[in-house]
Amino acid sequence: MRILLGFEEIAGYLTAIRTGLGELGLAATICDLGSGRWGYRQAEGRMERFARALARLRRDCRGRFARTACIAATSPLALWLLVWVSRRHRLAILTGFSCLISVRIDGMILRACGCRIIRVFLGSDIRPPFLNGIQVKELGVSDRSLLRQTRRLLRLLSQVEESGETLVNTQPQALLMRRRFVSFWAIGFPIRRVAIQRRFGDDHAAIRIVHAPTRPRIKGSAEIRRIIRTLIAEGRQITLIELIGVTNHRVLEALADADLVIDETHADAPLGGLGCEAAALGVPTIVSGWYAEQARRDLVQTGMPPGYYCLPPDLERTTRAAIDDLAALRAMGRRCQAFADTQWSAAAVSRRLIRAAVAPPQQWLTDPATLRYAWGYGLDPEEARTVAQRLATRWGRAALGLDHVPVIAATLLDDAPL
Repeated sequence: MRILLGFEEIAGYLTAIRTGLGELGLAATICDLGSGRWGYRQAEGRMERFARALARLRRDCRGRFARTACIAATSPLALWLLVWVSRRHRLAILTGFSCLISVRIDGMILRACGCRIIRVFLGSDIRPPFLNGIQVKELGVSDRSLLRQTRRLLRLLSQVEESGETLVNTQPQALLMRRRFVSFWAIGFPIRRVAIQRRFGDDHAAIRIVHAPTRPRIKGSAEIRRIIRTLIAEGRQITLIELIGVTNHRVLEALADADLVIDETHADAPLGGLGCEAAALGVPTIVSGWYAEQARRDLVQTGMPPGYYCLPPDLERTTRAAIDDLAALRAMGRRCQAFADTQWSAAAVSRRLIRAAVAPPQQWLTDPATLRYAWGYGLDPEEARTVAQRLATRWGRAALGLDHVPVIAATLLDDAPL
């Protein structure tokens, strides 16, 4: 069975899945229309190079009119590419709503050619826009734009849910979903073995902590710096390595010589892409987020990935405790590496992903009606409530698309406790 991986590389996910499928003896083709900004992979083969060239052509068109004209002019090429890949693959593993032409048209052609589809959502592609700190705080998107984005997301979700595609998502991100979905934590994030050798030793004069934010403001970089300054002022020897806007290879080099990673302050997942790469090198990660308590209930069956996941007010205390007990820190690093080499290895995750696409076990499925986390990503609870209530006041409660999760709606709009 040949497998299509598309249509946008996110955090090295598609590259790792192809590695895992190869270890299982399965052939896979990556059709990546992304920018390749972080250097996770290079295009291989004529089809992959053609897809990358097509994406670059569209991306380089400046201005709304020029881009629209370019997309229209290149649509026949995209259609030819879509039919070509659909006829040569029996399974398509797609990231989010990535597509060659449109979500609806891509799905129709893939299914018409006998290609089964599984979509894996990895973050902001599926979060309710009004609960996404990137949109609300960093980009400062207007309320009307948040409403428009929410309506668009609801339309896209309706298309893929009605088509019968298998959908993989995390519980905090799934508030707008109405159909049962496969829990992301039942599948896992594919972690590749890295070629860079671990340079870590016990003779460091200072604890080396890596922080590599893609978005420093929303990742809480200022608070993380404050915590490190406080710990240094208390007499601890700490070196903070902060990496912004660098390639993935540069991040891996820093991780190879690190003792600890501090990822972000308001995460809605216990382990992200940076934490997975750190785990492969035996480096534990500290993450904080308002989902920390609910995560322990949501992940009872699958188990929490090893590491430190705490509430935002506890981040300083958790960091202090971790670096004050080096033996426990080293032991946690070994647990993380064992987890990366076994449960979340690229081959193990790829095997579970294929199983989910064909016939997912009932215990892997989550009913949206059971969701109990309401605070989104990158926001404090009061910030989430304020935005949701403001939109509901202007356009009505139904505009938020939360009528199928009344507990969440009541929590955000009526200040009811969870």
